[in-house]
Amino acid sequence: MLNISLYFAIYKKHAKKKCLKCWSNRTKKNGKRAWKQRFLCKSCWYVSELWNWKNSKKPKNDVLLHEYVRDEVKFRQMSQLYSVTKRTIQNRMNDIEFTKNYCDEIEPGEIILLMDTTYFWKEYGYMIFRGWFPKTQTWKNLLWYKVNYETNQKYKEWYEFLKNKWRKIIAIVCDWRQWLLWWFWNIPTQLCIHHMKQIVTRLLTKKPKLNQTKSLKLIADWIWEYPEEDVRLALDIWFQENKQRLDEKIFNDWYIHERARKAYKSVRSKLVWCYTYIQHSYIWIPRTNNSLESINSHLKSKATIHRWMKLQNRWNQSLQLIISWTGKISSRTAMNG
Repeated sequence: MLNISLYFAIYKKHAKKKCLKCWSNRTKKNGKRAWKQRFLCKSCWYVSELWNWKNSKKPKNDVLLHEYVRDEVKFRQMSQLYSVTKRTIQNRMNDIEFTKNYCDEIEPGEIILLMDTTYFWKEYGYMIFRGWFPKTQTWKNLLWYKVNYETNQKYKEWYEFLKNKWRKIIAIVCDWRQWLLWWFWNIPTQLCIHHMKQIVTRLLTKKPKLNQTKSLKLIADWIWEYPEEDVRLALDIWFQENKQRLDEKIFNDWYIHERARKAYKSVRSKLVWCYTYIQHSYIWIPRTNNSLESINSHLKSKATIHRWMKLQNRWNQSLQLIISWTGKISSRTAMNG
């Protein structure tokens, strides 16, 4: 005796599909869309299919974007999972809008604030504020803001916002901007040593040819390893030995070694902020902005990989990546800062 379930399975496979509009049996196959069979009614010429996206359970747009950005699920895989076309998934992601630009899932407490701005294209970037919580030993993104260019006033405004929200900011780590570090005179402020090294490299190049510039670049690299007194003494000795050469002018107006003079003054004036992590050793203060720069590299790699997407879509991916980034610190990062 034929099994009843098997009988209905065979009947379902070979039975004529009825039209969803006029319920006629005069239908025929009319191709596939999104791997679903379509049927054409010969009576009313209405095209129907077995599965309808409009009447199904739609996944939320933020779920689609989270799977695409964080779980790295491809468009074709999502289209097969939700039985829709690839274009439908892209259009759903195009409709995503973000209005929130700060994290409100954190309890107030002491934080060490890292802040920096990264640019994707000209006049198009992010100002990101990231916090280290000594109590829970975790990183968390606190604030992200779209900017056309960075200014000290914007840093000051968002610093006041975070200060009122999380009550106590015990230290700050940032890169060099004119007068920015002077604004936070009452808080331990650490200048990112990697940015300090980049300033010297930009002025002297990676492989300087003159002996005096080679020795100056070597002294600037000592900031990672030697105490402040040794570096300051080495700068004084270097300046006394090369003072006559540094004062040479051409046409009585231009210094011949102007870039070497700028590099020396830059290291000398910023040296006091490079050793804040030692002066306040009772607080674990990172020496660099590496925790924040790692996020910037992920954002730029995402934006570079998906060049075919619209600019706003790449922007949404970056926002989603920032929002969902937990940033657990490893022991190596904690030691190197």
